Amino acid sequence: MKRLYDVIVHRVFLMLIASILCISSISVFTIYRYILPNMQQLVDNHVKTQVSDINLWFQFNSELIRLYATQFQNEEISSKNKIHLLHKLEEFKEKSNIQYDSLGFITKEGRKYVTDNSSFSVDDRSYFAKLKSSNQDVVISDVIESKSNKNKIILILAKIYDEKHQEKGYISAALKTEYIENLMTNVARDFHAYLKNNKNETVLGNDQFQHTGIHFEKQLYSYLNLTYVLDIPRSYYMNTILLTVVLITLVTMLLLLVTQRVTHHVVHRLVHPIQSLESVMLKTKDGVLEKNEEETEILEFNRLNQKYNQMIDEIHHLLQQVKAKEIERNDANNKAMYAQIKPHFLYNTLETIQAMAFDHEDEDVEKAIHDLAVFFRISLSNDRQIITVQEEIKHAQSYLNIQKLRYQDVLQYSFNVQDFDLERPFLKFTLQPLVENAIYHGIKLLKKKELIVIRVYQRDEDIVMEVENVFEELDFKYIEEINRTLKTGNRSDNQKGYGLFNVNARIKHQYGEKYGVCLIAENNRFISRMVQPGR
Repeated sequence: MKRLYDVIVHRVFLMLIASILCISSISVFTIYRYILPNMQQLVDNHVKTQVSDINLWFQFNSELIRLYATQFQNEEISSKNKIHLLHKLEEFKEKSNIQYDSLGFITKEGRKYVTDNSSFSVDDRSYFAKLKSSNQDVVISDVIESKSNKNKIILILAKIYDEKHQEKGYISAALKTEYIENLMTNVARDFHAYLKNNKNETVLGNDQFQHTGIHFEKQLYSYLNLTYVLDIPRSYYMNTILLTVVLITLVTMLLLLVTQRVTHHVVHRLVHPIQSLESVMLKTKDGVLEKNEEETEILEFNRLNQKYNQMIDEIHHLLQQVKAKEIERNDANNKAMYAQIKPHFLYNTLETIQAMAFDHEDEDVEKAIHDLAVFFRISLSNDRQIITVQEEIKHAQSYLNIQKLRYQDVLQYSFNVQDFDLERPFLKFTLQPLVENAIYHGIKLLKKKELIVIRVYQRDEDIVMEVENVFEELDFKYIEEINRTLKTGNRSDNQKGYGLFNVNARIKHQYGEKYGVCLIAENNRFISRMVQPGR
């Protein structure tokens, strides 16, 4: 044990000390040699990115308003047409993802009409004079204060031309400055970012702090007359360096202490429990499933022993289950062989009764027996879960023919089958429960002559079957509840419609959550729609 301690503990401990000291030295050297000199370059790149984002924001919105102004080429830009123009602007504002404070149009005479239903003259405004004198299609104002809500805004004004490229008016878009303010706010917590104009006045952000540290300025597009400013306090990067050094020191000391204690315990207590467990596990190769009764002070090894012993118990239990299931499988095979005899006996009996009805020329009985034979032959089709679309339709037709003997003229039905490949595979016994639901919850309750319509059509690659019938009164709230249950599959015990939920569950189990049954109510018409992939 002592030699193992020397080999493992001492060498691991010395290697760890050397590694930590090396990492600490490299970290401190890197901070003073590279990080501090490069911090200015990194921040300069950050400023360029921020300025680029702001410039792109202005460029995008300018181009957007310029393109939108072209839609007013054939419009009359005057007070007479203001209702139509403001309505058009309001629609654009609602559909746009841009945060506009307001939109408006300006006549050639300098009268401005805004979507907040205000109007005023802008003939004395600097941005209007700049707009009229500029050769550019778009002009951007300084940061100004909105007259309606006192918010800071930036106006983007675009010229409207007629078919001869003559100015006929202007579009005005008041943009909120939240995007720019958010960009400046999302820098590091102790950084200070703001915008100033060409008069060195702060127009966005806050510059109320001591200017000690690193100072950066970057001009936006020249036509904006704005400069982006970023100040980093000296305390920020000095505190960061000091914190990094302290953390490295603390982590180094903690790792040394933890490594020494953990290594000591592992070496002294690890070997014997492992050997004991290994000895027991090796016996399993020879088929001896023996538990490990060895106990140790180490909680993890006790748990490992418990898990191993639990695994041995489970293996014994599984072996017993395998034997029991083998017996059950043999019994099931025998029962299945006997069950195959019953459908054939039923078919032969029904065919005998049908022949007797034919001999006595009783067409109704003969037809009923024929429909019943078809119904059972498809229902009990040798445990096949998948049949063809044609067989599923025939199965439902047989069921309806049998029910018509009971309800006579009260039950009327029609099949509307689209022309497509009816030999495509389809999950068996799913259409008949929907038809049964339409009879017992619709036709039966009405007690008068009504029509059940069954539609079968192809939608993309899926197959859709709909059963439509009349309801005297529809509980739309209850139908919504049923649809939620069909979608989630969480059906309560007192909820009606077992057949409907059963069909839905079978389809989802077979094909996934994309397929299943849903209910549709329109006026007094009730539709049960079933979708399957047909594969």
